[in-house]
Amino acid sequence: MCQLLGRLGDSLGWQPAPGEPMLTSRLRAVVIGKLVRSGEPTAVAGALRRFADVKAATPTPDRTKPPPAVPAVDVSLLETVLRAGIEHGSPADYEYVAASAREATSTEAQLRCLRALGGARDTSLQQCTLELALSTEVRAQDAATCFGAVCDGGPEGQRLAWRFFMDRWDTIDAKFGKGGSKLLGKFVDALARGRITAEQRAELEAFFVAHPAPAAAQAVEQALESIELRRAWAERDLDDALRGLQEGEKVF
Repeated sequence: MCQLLGRLGDSLGWQPAPGEPMLTSRLRAVVIGKLVRSGEPTAVAGALRRFADVKAATPTPDRTKPPPAVPAVDVSLLETVLRAGIEHGSPADYEYVAASAREATSTEAQLRCLRALGGARDTSLQQCTLELALSTEVRAQDAATCFGAVCDGGPEGQRLAWRFFMDRWDTIDAKFGKGGSKLLGKFVDALARGRITAEQRAELEAFFVAHPAPAAAQAVEQALESIELRRAWAERDLDDALRGLQEGEKVF
């Protein structure tokens, strides 16, 4: 995939051209985001340089000089840059983005940082993100975004989020599942995204049979259906899709 997208990423670059169409900006965000998430070395290096620039330009209480002037990162790529900084950085980099989420002055900026926290691969940091989702530092309507960042963080993140969801079910249900709220359904959606096997579907279904959640009943039904559709697709088409990607890479 990196070979297929690499040339497109090179042509799009990191900086938008003056007056470029909005669709081009969206395409850049998707392509470079996929390259960075896939670990393509050039894209990762570009993201990490920009992460260092973002940190260097952030005002701090102990800074006696103005922050250095650096090229602004296009907002459509900022989440990718922050996520890469966490994934390939240190716990201090995670704390920088977590602090940015807490101090954000707009909902958009906070959500961007919360989603970026999913880049953490250290389970202790992933656990911090899950705890943050249930804290008072994150608005109730944004908690599932924070939780979902861990669900989207690879197989280990999915397993950790699922264990956390089961262990903290009483708290999650009390906070997000009462009074007809649909917020609990967003947690269910996040859990379902990384599931593709019949066993994973059965596990989710069994949990909600044992723990009825009327507020999330529709979300549970839709989640089970989406998992089944992905399972059927993988069984039918995954080998052909992988073969097509391999053949495309040979062309490039």
